[in-house]
Amino acid sequence: MCYNSESMSRFLLIVVDYCNSEPPTGVAGKYINPRSMITDCMKRLIHGEALAEMSKMDENSIDLTVTSPPYDATRTAYKQQSLDELVAVYTQLLHITTNGGVFCLNIRDGWVKGAYTGTTFRLVVALLDVGWKLHTDIISSKDGRPGAWFNKRFKIDHEYVFNFVKGDEPQYFNKEPLKIPAKWAGAKYHGTQRKSDGELDPIVGDYTIKAMKCRGTVWPYRVGGGQDDSLGHQHPAIMPKNLARDLIMCFSEPGMTVLDPMAGSGTTLLQARNLGRDYLGIEINKDYYDLIVERLGQPTSDHKDVQKRW
Repeated sequence: MCYNSESMSRFLLIVVDYCNSEPPTGVAGKYINPRSMITDCMKRLIHGEALAEMSKMDENSIDLTVTSPPYDATRTAYKQQSLDELVAVYTQLLHITTNGGVFCLNIRDGWVKGAYTGTTFRLVVALLDVGWKLHTDIISSKDGRPGAWFNKRFKIDHEYVFNFVKGDEPQYFNKEPLKIPAKWAGAKYHGTQRKSDGELDPIVGDYTIKAMKCRGTVWPYRVGGGQDDSLGHQHPAIMPKNLARDLIMCFSEPGMTVLDPMAGSGTTLLQARNLGRDYLGIEINKDYYDLIVERLGQPTSDHKDVQKRW
């Protein structure tokens, strides 16, 4: 369980109050039936502040966290989180994460007066100092408009995903569902390969390149309208849904608990539910909390089209 008995009692009171209240509406003004959604999302979604709510959770109760915090005031819908505030939240996250649990942080610097703020890298160093270990770093590249209005810098077409682990290594890691087609599938290896000491060795043996290969650490995604998610795009900074899906498939298995402490539009929670994981979300903005409730009330998506993201 993620909550102690005192917190669970409080949570049940919220559920009862919600069911007896007037029918709420989401951001789009659409009717939400609380009774039909209570089992699927209300007990797993909290309207509150991340650090305060996480402080009530049991230690070693979260297997995977996938989140993208508001950073550097790049969106006005949220109060800017200072570096110290983010470190405090993610230090508490370390306490409630299981040994071998993973924390996936999707973030990018703001651009202020002709330069990046450096918040991303300061945060990464601070998280290493409090006890997280950096397992992998990923570039999430994104399609979008050409950005011709940038006269003195390049178009920004990427974000960072830093995957931290509590302990020595992830308790679960599976890159098989994330493999992509190999360009030279069926060809034979030939030539030389460089050893760690810098010397070249000839490739010996009859090795054939397989049909699928590891994708590496640059992951391309569609963003904006390319995600075909009009409801989710009522939030100003929706996470690419397939990024959340890929991280959940890689670092967790069905039945594990996935958290997003700054849930935003609820993309992490939606993908966790669709993939058969337990999920828990915290969202401070009431409008977006209602939006998440509405999104989670939609039918479960089919996840057989894994390769279509590419």
